[in-house]
Amino acid sequence: MRLKVNIVILNFNGRDLLEKYLPSIVTAAGVSRHECAVTVLDNASTDSSVEYVQNHFPQAHVIVSPLNRVLCSYNEAVIGLRDDIVILLNNDIRPDPDFVDPLVDELAGKEDAFFAATHQDRALPRWHWGVLSADDPAHGNGFFKSPGYAFTAGIAAFDRKKFVELGGYDELYLPGRYEDVDLCYRAWKRGWKGYYVPASRKYHEGGVSFDKRFGWSKTQAMVYRNSLLFMIKNIQDPWYLAGFLMFLPLRLSLALLQGKWFIWRGFFDSFERLGLAFRRRREVAGKAILSDRDVLRVFKSV
Repeated sequence: MRLKVNIVILNFNGRDLLEKYLPSIVTAAGVSRHECAVTVLDNASTDSSVEYVQNHFPQAHVIVSPLNRVLCSYNEAVIGLRDDIVILLNNDIRPDPDFVDPLVDELAGKEDAFFAATHQDRALPRWHWGVLSADDPAHGNGFFKSPGYAFTAGIAAFDRKKFVELGGYDELYLPGRYEDVDLCYRAWKRGWKGYYVPASRKYHEGGVSFDKRFGWSKTQAMVYRNSLLFMIKNIQDPWYLAGFLMFLPLRLSLALLQGKWFIWRGFFDSFERLGLAFRRRREVAGKAILSDRDVLRVFKSV
């Protein structure tokens, strides 16, 4: 069955990255046996990114977002598409030529599939200091060679209709970090699954735009802030919540002793978003089919 696929590349002031990596994405789209389009989603760039794509890759569609809403810009763009599957990429990724079809085949072959993750992007759930996060465990090469479930994925192919039904990425976490964990976890609680597809290979430069814009300390503060917001929004199990509340003062005390001020900054920054997090909590609770324990039980044998 030939499906409609769209590779959507998020870009912000990344003309240099588009020059390096867009040619390989266009090649991968052309190699696919599916009807595979390429779209550059530009997040209000002030460089010449849009002009570069239009002049050098006329076969690629360009969507210009009026505001830089980081990953949340995908939401409106994906709603406006009519494809079966969307592959969401950063602008610093070079896929192998046969990158597309293994992802599409995985999604097409499983009715419960929400996303298909690429090579070396297989995350598992991890509890740390009472907070649930996504972790790439050091299980050696065998772990990354074997297909199986993936807890979350930032670079992946998604069932477009399911993505739209979930509402996409949540603006609660802007400008970013943890929104991909949130999206995939909500899908798992709806009974939809994530699969790891090691046959879909790519090179990812990693963290270029975000680190350039915010720096390490501010980025880590956002990670901690958003981890707290994620727990408040998504976790319903009373024992998991009790552990979260028990470890919170311990983590803050240790951060004070170690001089990790970014943790305190993230803690205080979370206050202004608590109201929105609790509203979101009521929304997602009414849509979940599986409990927190049901979801995490899937990964206990991995």
